[in-house]
Amino acid sequence: MIQFRVPFLALVAVVATAMVGVSAMQPDEPININTATAEELTALPRIGDVTAARIVKWREENGPFASTEELMNVQGIGERVYERIRPHVTVGDADRRSRPGASPEDGLPRTA
Repeated sequence: MIQFRVPFLALVAVVATAMVGVSAMQPDEPININTATAEELTALPRIGDVTAARIVKWREENGPFASTEELMNVQGIGERVYERIRPHVTVGDADRRSRPGASPEDGLPRTA
Protein backbone atom coordinates (compact mmCIF):
# COMPACT_ATOMS: atom_id res chain seq x y z
CA MET A 1 0.00 0.00 0.00
CA ILE A 2 2.90 2.39 0.60
CA GLN A 3 3.90 1.98 -3.04
CA PHE A 4 0.67 3.66 -4.14
CA ARG A 5 0.58 6.26 -1.42
CA VAL A 6 3.53 8.33 -2.63
CA PRO A 7 2.33 8.62 -6.26
CA PHE A 8 -1.18 9.44 -5.03
CA LEU A 9 0.11 12.22 -2.78
CA ALA A 10 2.23 13.57 -5.63
CA LEU A 11 -0.86 13.60 -7.87
CA VAL A 12 -2.87 15.43 -5.21
CA ALA A 13 -0.10 18.03 -4.89
CA VAL A 14 -0.02 18.59 -8.67
CA VAL A 15 -3.80 18.97 -8.88
CA ALA A 16 -3.89 21.34 -5.90
CA THR A 17 -1.13 23.47 -7.42
CA ALA A 18 -2.98 23.64 -10.73
CA MET A 19 -6.21 24.65 -9.01
CA VAL A 20 -4.50 27.44 -7.09
CA GLY A 21 -2.94 28.69 -10.31
CA VAL A 22 -6.29 28.81 -12.09
CA SER A 23 -8.13 30.52 -9.26
CA ALA A 24 -5.34 33.08 -8.89
CA MET A 25 -5.56 34.15 -12.55
CA GLN A 26 -6.59 37.76 -12.91
CA PRO A 27 -5.87 40.56 -15.34
CA ASP A 28 -3.17 43.13 -14.58
CA GLU A 29 -5.53 46.03 -15.36
CA PRO A 30 -9.34 46.24 -15.32
CA ILE A 31 -10.93 44.93 -18.50
CA ASN A 32 -13.46 47.15 -20.26
CA ILE A 33 -16.42 44.83 -20.78
CA ASN A 34 -17.76 47.15 -23.49
CA THR A 35 -14.74 46.82 -25.74
CA ALA A 36 -13.02 43.55 -24.77
CA THR A 37 -12.96 40.58 -27.11
CA ALA A 38 -14.11 37.17 -25.94
CA GLU A 39 -10.48 36.10 -25.73
CA GLU A 40 -9.62 39.08 -23.50
CA LEU A 41 -12.59 38.34 -21.23
CA THR A 42 -11.25 34.85 -20.50
CA ALA A 43 -8.49 36.50 -18.44
CA LEU A 44 -11.15 37.20 -15.80
CA PRO A 45 -11.48 34.77 -12.89
CA ARG A 46 -14.19 32.14 -13.46
CA ILE A 47 -14.82 33.24 -17.08
CA GLY A 48 -14.21 30.62 -19.73
CA ASP A 49 -14.72 30.60 -23.47
CA VAL A 50 -18.48 29.97 -23.32
CA THR A 51 -19.26 32.71 -20.79
CA ALA A 52 -16.95 35.16 -22.56
CA ALA A 53 -18.84 34.54 -25.81
CA ARG A 54 -22.13 35.12 -23.95
CA ILE A 55 -20.85 38.47 -22.63
CA VAL A 56 -19.95 39.60 -26.16
CA LYS A 57 -23.30 38.35 -27.53
CA TRP A 58 -25.24 40.16 -24.77
CA ARG A 59 -23.36 43.37 -25.55
CA GLU A 60 -24.09 43.03 -29.29
CA GLU A 61 -27.79 42.43 -28.66
CA ASN A 62 -28.35 45.00 -25.89
CA GLY A 63 -25.74 47.69 -26.46
CA PRO A 64 -22.93 48.68 -24.10
CA PHE A 65 -23.11 47.76 -20.43
CA ALA A 66 -24.17 50.78 -18.34
CA SER A 67 -22.61 49.28 -15.22
CA THR A 68 -20.56 46.25 -14.36
CA GLU A 69 -23.55 44.88 -12.40
CA GLU A 70 -25.31 44.27 -15.73
CA LEU A 71 -22.96 41.32 -16.19
CA MET A 72 -25.38 39.41 -13.96
CA ASN A 73 -27.86 39.58 -16.86
CA VAL A 74 -25.54 37.25 -18.79
CA GLN A 75 -26.30 33.55 -18.46
CA GLY A 76 -23.68 31.90 -16.28
CA ILE A 77 -22.84 34.99 -14.22
CA GLY A 78 -24.55 35.09 -10.86
CA GLU A 79 -23.73 37.03 -7.72
CA ARG A 80 -20.84 34.78 -6.71
CA VAL A 81 -19.08 34.96 -10.07
CA TYR A 82 -19.79 38.68 -10.33
CA GLU A 83 -18.21 39.33 -6.92
CA ARG A 84 -15.06 37.51 -8.08
CA ILE A 85 -14.73 39.54 -11.29
CA ARG A 86 -16.08 42.90 -10.09
CA PRO A 87 -12.66 44.32 -9.10
CA HIS A 88 -11.27 43.36 -12.52
CA VAL A 89 -13.88 44.92 -14.83
CA THR A 90 -14.94 48.39 -15.92
CA VAL A 91 -17.39 49.86 -18.39
CA GLY A 92 -15.12 52.79 -19.28
CA ASP A 93 -15.75 56.53 -18.85
CA ALA A 94 -17.17 57.21 -22.30
CA ASP A 95 -19.72 54.41 -22.08
CA ARG A 96 -20.97 55.45 -18.64
CA ARG A 97 -21.49 59.05 -19.71
CA SER A 98 -23.38 58.05 -22.82
CA ARG A 99 -25.90 55.87 -20.98
CA PRO A 100 -28.74 57.45 -19.03
CA GLY A 101 -29.23 56.14 -15.51
CA ALA A 102 -25.59 55.41 -14.73
CA SER A 103 -25.33 54.10 -11.20
CA PRO A 104 -23.51 55.85 -8.35
CA GLU A 105 -21.05 52.92 -8.41
CA ASP A 106 -19.96 54.24 -11.80
CA GLY A 107 -19.03 57.57 -10.23
CA LEU A 108 -21.63 59.56 -12.12
CA PRO A 109 -24.98 60.90 -10.96
CA ARG A 110 -28.18 59.25 -12.14
CA THR A 111 -30.11 61.13 -14.78
CA ALA A 112 -33.87 61.52 -14.62
